[in-house]
Amino acid sequence: MGCWGITAFESDDGLDALSLIRHNLPEDGKLELEKIAEAMREDEWSVPNVTDGLSHTGPMALAEIIVKFEDRDIGDLDYDEEWAAHDNKFSAVKSFTVTKESVQWLRDYLSDTLKYAKENAAFRAEHGNDEWDQRGGWREEKDWLGWQNHLSTLVDRMNALLASPESQMELIPLQEQTSGPIMGGQSISRLEHGKSVCKDSPTLVETDIHAAVVAAMNEMFSLKTVKELLSDSIAASISRPDGEMSIPAIEGMLRELRAHQLNILQLAAGAGAESTLYDEEMHRVSMEISSLIAKRTELEKSQQRSAGADRRVEQIAAELDSVSTGIGTFDDLSVRQLVSFIKVIDKDKLLVCFKDGTEIEQIIQEV
Repeated sequence: MGCWGITAFESDDGLDALSLIRHNLPEDGKLELEKIAEAMREDEWSVPNVTDGLSHTGPMALAEIIVKFEDRDIGDLDYDEEWAAHDNKFSAVKSFTVTKESVQWLRDYLSDTLKYAKENAAFRAEHGNDEWDQRGGWREEKDWLGWQNHLSTLVDRMNALLASPESQMELIPLQEQTSGPIMGGQSISRLEHGKSVCKDSPTLVETDIHAAVVAAMNEMFSLKTVKELLSDSIAASISRPDGEMSIPAIEGMLRELRAHQLNILQLAAGAGAESTLYDEEMHRVSMEISSLIAKRTELEKSQQRSAGADRRVEQIAAELDSVSTGIGTFDDLSVRQLVSFIKVIDKDKLLVCFKDGTEIEQIIQEV
């Protein structure tokens, strides 16, 4: 088995685990972590002995899937090619329920994997002859360090879920469950392969869909540069009447923290695998990101939105409508790079969700 990156999805073992999870996706779209974990534990290749400290495992892939659902970034979990037309689709998942017990098992496995990987690397460095042994078997020191930071971040994300007062949590907000079929992957299959793949999707004209997506992308382009500098800053300073932040404020803070997290990772890689100089800051940022995501989920679940803050942010967006940049025609590569998923609200309206968190409602007009 090989790997070409630090995440589980960048390895043969991780992709095998992803296939196992995809195969066990329920037909009713109601995904339960406990059942997926049980199916995974029955497959000895997916859950190897944790004392081996292997770099890529089924539990690591499962944790990455949880993070993707939390971050609304599941678009790349499905294949859109014809050979995968009859595969189960993550984009068809209507609900994703996790229990503290199953999250605890996942968290402990990841934490122990990191612990034993470090111990095994130290032992091999002392008794082995290959310099790779000093880096846990990784070719480059930056990859060994990056893998440790990635696993630590996954542990922090599981810790954030365990901090919830609820024993059972739903990773897909109620409004997303009830507003219509998701088009990332699933609706693409519907457009390409017809109702045999996605029977419940409305019949939509592909050229009209493309035109709507292009219009949404142009709106995002026209607003993004100035809007991020102005509306994100203002939204971050607007508090809810009860002292809580609004969802736009949280989104702006998450963007800043993720950029800061990337900078820390680059600095840590340059400092070397033995350096612990940036560990505390990396942990702090990861916990803050997890806390904000948990807060966003709470606000979405209870539909507690700050009407005043939203109106002020919308006013800023309206004043920036005059900015004119963008693209003229539909480009599949650009769409896949920028768009996380597209949701059909009804036969006349789409919700285009970009990978940076921007969401734009777009009217479908006949071309």
